[in-house]
Amino acid sequence: MKYLDAAGIHHAGAGRDISQATTPIIMDIGGLRVGIIALTDNEPDCGFSRD
Repeated sequence: MKYLDAAGIHHAGAGRDISQATTPIIMDIGGLRVGIIALTDNEPDCGFSRD
């Protein structure tokens, strides 16, 4: 995240704490106000291999 922040790239769904991780990104793009959220239910015991 520090590299994204340094490059000015917005990110959603992750953060240094739960408050940052759940904060939506809101941007004005081409005259439209756009909000982006990102969520996951990807818990460590969900069956994916970490290899």
